[in-house]
Amino acid sequence: MVSNLLVENGIAYSPVHEEHKGVHESAFFSHVVPYFNGFKSNEDRLTLHYSFQKSDYFRLLGIGAKKLPHSENKYQYFCTIMSQAAEKNGYIAWLEKTPAHSLFVRELYENIEGVKIVWVKRNLYDVIKSNVYAFGCPSKIRFWFKHAVISGCYDRILYSFREKMYCVSYEKFVANPKLELSLLSDHLVGGRQVTIEKSGYSKNSSYGKLKRGESDKLRDKIYFNISRVLYFLIFYTPANVIVFAIHCRMKLRTKLPSWFYKVYS
Repeated sequence: MVSNLLVENGIAYSPVHEEHKGVHESAFFSHVVPYFNGFKSNEDRLTLHYSFQKSDYFRLLGIGAKKLPHSENKYQYFCTIMSQAAEKNGYIAWLEKTPAHSLFVRELYENIEGVKIVWVKRNLYDVIKSNVYAFGCPSKIRFWFKHAVISGCYDRILYSFREKMYCVSYEKFVANPKLELSLLSDHLVGGRQVTIEKSGYSKNSSYGKLKRGESDKLRDKIYFNISRVLYFLIFYTPANVIVFAIHCRMKLRTKLPSWFYKVYS
């Protein structure tokens, strides 16, 4: 919701498509780069570049086929492409919203000059339930466990950088979008008047339109209360331990996200 409003109100640029429920995630640092051996060799970079050009994300940028930017730094590479797309579309800023990029907060601050990271904090039950309904099976508790662990990892790392980033409550955003969007806009680009346009995408698109009988509130509450024990076990684990473990796992990626070529397959 927040990223969609930022784009729809002209505050920042990001590729958008209805098949991706509005603002599209790139998964660039979390999924794409690890799949292509970490952007290490020139061969890795060329293979990544020509594969990335065929993705929904790149094609929606509308900048056409480009030569590989002259950079051995994956952060500079991505910023170059995004800056070109933002400029072409008349924006002075761009945004990227992949949740898994929470795992790279330290690297983003160290490698992207002037980067601003926004942490949208939301009710934990809504977060886990949304992900279970979007990417799992609500009737199987293992999916509640999985997304409780994932949410715990993201929140633990974001919490450790909370003093450097802009934090906004999702619930406050829903209650008073004009005020919260104005404050966020001022933080991101400074002094811009904001006229709120209603977002064309559902707040809870992952489970807001369920078939009758698919949602079981009692079951969901029970599974959530059990799974959030895992969330807190992860949340109180040192952030550097979590980052190390997940980065090791990312090196084992054997495929790109299923939606990577969804529109332009």
